[in-house]
Amino acid sequence: MAKNLFVGNISYQSTDDSLAQAFSQYGTVVSAKIIKDKFSGRSRGFGFIEMGTEEEAQAAIQGLNDQPLDGRNITVREAHPRSSDSGSGQSYSPPQSSSSDPFGGSSAQSDDSSDDQQQADDVVFEETPPVEEPEVEAIPEVEETAEVEKPAKKA
Repeated sequence: MAKNLFVGNISYQSTDDSLAQAFSQYGTVVSAKIIKDKFSGRSRGFGFIEMGTEEEAQAAIQGLNDQPLDGRNITVREAHPRSSDSGSGQSYSPPQSSSSDPFGGSSAQSDDSSDDQQQADDVVFEETPPVEEPEVEAIPEVEETAEVEKPAKKA
């Protein structure tokens, strides 16, 4: 079964073909795709490789992760399906950290967390008092002016 790999830190000079060629030394490359910006067409610096088998994919990870390709050390790891709320049209993304906390904290929650949530739900915000606006004087009406005679044009 084919195995998808995420490749990061790809040089902007790299192409789908150069990426496929680098990975082909580790086995059958089913597909190679560098992701490009939809407006500029420029590489976004990452892509995906589909290797023929799990063993070939593991060999490529071991052999190419943190190795130079077109002047930059690439990152190679297994690609994981995106979560359903990602909103992007791409099928795969880099793996997420093992912790569910995006800030690196502990994912374990204490029993007090439900109490904290209840207290947060009970908070009532007082209505802000209205701001007093200064009175604005009305602009006096302009009286009609007498017609002014225009000077004659010089010939």
